[in-house]
Amino acid sequence: MVKPAIDPLEKMTSMPGRDLTRRPRAVLAPEIAEVAGSVSARLPDLVDRVVQRVLAEIEFYHDRDVVSLDALRDSVRSNLESMAGQLTTDQPPDLSAPRATGRQRARQGAPLADILHAYRIGFSELWEAIVQEARRSARAPSETLVDAASGVWWLIGEYTQELTVAYRETAAELLLAGARERSALVEALFTGGIPDRDTLWEAAKLLRLPWEGVFVVVAAEAPGLAQEGLPDAEALLAGRGIGSAWQLHPDTQMGVVSLRHHDTLPFLLELLGRSVRARTGVSPIYHSLGDTPRALHYARLVLASQPKGCLAVAQFEQTPLRVLAAAAPDAAAELARTVLGGVLDLPAQDRSMLLGTLQAWFDAGGSAVETGKRIYCHPNTVRHRLRRLQEHTGRSLDDPRAVAELLAALDALRLAQGTDWSSAR
Repeated sequence: MVKPAIDPLEKMTSMPGRDLTRRPRAVLAPEIAEVAGSVSARLPDLVDRVVQRVLAEIEFYHDRDVVSLDALRDSVRSNLESMAGQLTTDQPPDLSAPRATGRQRARQGAPLADILHAYRIGFSELWEAIVQEARRSARAPSETLVDAASGVWWLIGEYTQELTVAYRETAAELLLAGARERSALVEALFTGGIPDRDTLWEAAKLLRLPWEGVFVVVAAEAPGLAQEGLPDAEALLAGRGIGSAWQLHPDTQMGVVSLRHHDTLPFLLELLGRSVRARTGVSPIYHSLGDTPRALHYARLVLASQPKGCLAVAQFEQTPLRVLAAAAPDAAAELARTVLGGVLDLPAQDRSMLLGTLQAWFDAGGSAVETGKRIYCHPNTVRHRLRRLQEHTGRSLDDPRAVAELLAALDALRLAQGTDWSSAR
C-alpha cells in the first residue's frame, strides 16, 4: 500500500506559476488511502454512474456529434482515475486530466458552467463511493471521513482551477485565431484576393454575410495610430440586426456592411453618425461581395473628399462632385484656379467673405433671402456679394453651366485647402 499524502501543499508550493500559500492544508488519514484504492478497483461502475448523470443533467452532452458517448466515457474515466489515484499518493497532483478536458471542451464550444457541473457530478459520485466503501468495510470511522473532507475539497479546488485556466486559455487562443482568420478573409475581400465564386461563397459563409445582396463599404479615418474612427462598429450594427465585417489598419478602419434592403442605408448613416470620431466615407450600394475592392475605392474617395478634422459620415450619392475632385486632386486644383482665380487673388478677408456667401447660397438652394438668414445679413447684401463674385470669375449665376463649374470649383478648393467655406462668412 502507498502511504497517503500527509501535506500535499508543502510539495506543491515550489511548482512554478502557482500561488498556493493561501490554500487550506490537506491532511489525509491512511485509512482514506485504503478506501480510495478499493474504489479505484471498481472504477467502471463509478464511471457508468457519472456518465448517466452527466447525460441526464447537462444538455450540452446530448449532441453526440460534438462529444460521442465513448469520448465522454474516456474523459470521465481519465478524470476519476486521476482523482481517486491522488488520494492514494503523497505526490503533487497530476493535473493533466483536467487540463486536457478543459482544452478539449473549449475547442468543442462547451459552456464553462456545463463542464464545471460535470466535474461536480464526478466529485460528488466519487465522494459518495468513498463514504459507502468506508462504511461497508469499516476501515474509516465517521470522524476520519469528516477530517478527510478538507483534503478532498482541496483536491476539488485544484482540479477545477486547472480545468478553468486551461479552458480560458484555449478559448482565448481560439478567439485570437478566429479573429486572425476573419481579418484575413476581410483583407481578401478588400484586395480582390478571392479567385472564384465558390471560394467567395465559402468566405461569405465564414464571415456570416450573404455573398449576394445589398452591400456598402465604410472607410473611416483613424483618429490616432491604429485607432477606430467608428468604435465597436461591428457590435453596434449587430445589435441592430445589421451584419458586417471589419478590419483596422494604422490609418483607416474599413468594413463591409450587409444592408439586406436599400432603404436601410439612411438608418445606417444615422447610426454610424452617432459614434463617429473621424471623417468617414460610405461607398455606393453594390450587390456582390466580389465587387468589394471597387466599392472600397469609392468609400476612400468619399472619405478623402471631406475636410480634414470633419466628424461626419458621408455617402457617395450625397457628395458626387466632391468625390470627383478627390479622384483627381491635381485636376481639381487646376479647376479651382481656373474658375475662381479672380476671387483667389483678393485679400484674405474679401476672399473668405465672397466664397462663404457663395457656399451659403448653394446650401440655401439659390435663394438670396434664405442665404441672408443663414449668414445674418440683408438679402440685398447677399446679392451685392454675388455680383462681385460674378465679376471676378466671369461666370453668371443665371447660367446653369457656370453654376455647375462654380460648385465644382468650390468643392475642389475645399479639398485642396482643407477649408470649410460654410464657416467663413
